[in-house]
Amino acid sequence: CQVVYAPDAMRGMGASLAVGVRTTPEATGWLVALGDMPWIAASTYEVLTRALDADDASIVAPMHRGVRGHPVGFAAHHYDALAALDG
Repeated sequence: CQVVYAPDAMRGMGASLAVGVRTTPEATGWLVALGDMPWIAASTYEVLTRALDADDASIVAPMHRGVRGHPVGFAAHHYDALAALDG
C-alpha cells in the first residue's frame, strides 16, 4: 500500500483519485475502493483484478442482485481520463 497526500482533496473525490492515478502511471490498472465499505470480501478484489488482467476488460465492477457495486476497476488505457478528474 502506498499512501499519497492529495493537496487538493477539498475539491472532491475526483481530485483525490486523480492524484493517486498520476502517482502510479506505470500501473496496469486501478481498483477504486471506498474506505467505508469494510464488508467487501477479499475474493471480490481478486475476481476484479483477474478480470482486468485476463480478459482485457476496460472497466469492471461486481454485481449483486442486478445492482452494480464496489470496488470498480479501470484498465490502464483510462489513465488520461482518471488523471484529469477533478471535483
